[in-house]
Amino acid sequence: MFTVQFKYPQMNIIIVGANGFIGSHLASFFNKIDAHNVFAINWREESIVQIKELCITHKIDVLINATGSANVALSVKSPSIDFEANVLFHFKLLDMLKDFHCKYIYFSSAAVYGNTQQSPVLETADMNPVSPYGWHKYFAEQMCKEFASLYHVQTASLRLFSVFGPGQTKMLFYDLFNKCNKNEDFVELQGSGTDSRDFIYVEDVMLAVEKVLTLAPMQGECYNIASGVERNINDVAVAFVKLAAPNKKIKFSGNSIPGYPSNWKADISLISNMGFVAETNFEQGLKQTIQWLKENV
Repeated sequence: MFTVQFKYPQMNIIIVGANGFIGSHLASFFNKIDAHNVFAINWREESIVQIKELCITHKIDVLINATGSANVALSVKSPSIDFEANVLFHFKLLDMLKDFHCKYIYFSSAAVYGNTQQSPVLETADMNPVSPYGWHKYFAEQMCKEFASLYHVQTASLRLFSVFGPGQTKMLFYDLFNKCNKNEDFVELQGSGTDSRDFIYVEDVMLAVEKVLTLAPMQGECYNIASGVERNINDVAVAFVKLAAPNKKIKFSGNSIPGYPSNWKADISLISNMGFVAETNFEQGLKQTIQWLKENV
């Protein structure tokens, strides 16, 4: 389990999107700290009114935006839907916060890098998104910089790499689990299997959030949030199936997936220099994820 080490004596915290995968973990994380008052908001269009009322009636110290879509395929098919989910609501929050003294954390994505040739990739790398989702996350980061520069809103964007863990009902491991439960001898996945990702367990993301809130200048800067370890998708899938359904075989379609970069490995020097250390290794996180899937899916 993660270790809570907040240095602030007390904070009033709004978590928007608290019913989602990362948002629910954030709410649990902060609620473990008795000194903090946590306002968990489930995203909907009228949430802005509710959030503004909270900012007026309470001295809100932190607003964390855990809303948005993380569906790359949907963004390719319907970029307008993705833009609404990842940019418009985010802008409305920033526009509201310019009237309040409140820190703001935005969850961006490694998708802003696209098919970068740099490995490990630094936060200063060129941005070459290969999907509308990646572009929209990049636009949202620029808005954080805009409001930090022009309106002095304390903002930071966290570029999440491949987050996984209990409660996640999409992405690779959820897909693998469902396919393991089919009455078939094999599990088929899209792609070639030679792609790679930098996986980070969801509770370690909470530790990174803690470091940013307590130590970062929050002037619109961006941080890679990852383990710093590159893992081949084929190897990851084999490890998962070995634990979840050892009699199954894995095969890949061989088709490229539109909008998805080939390889990712993060340079995590910036967040590590703040004292961030992941507490859950990949194998342990995988076991805990599979256990949750068995009990809840």
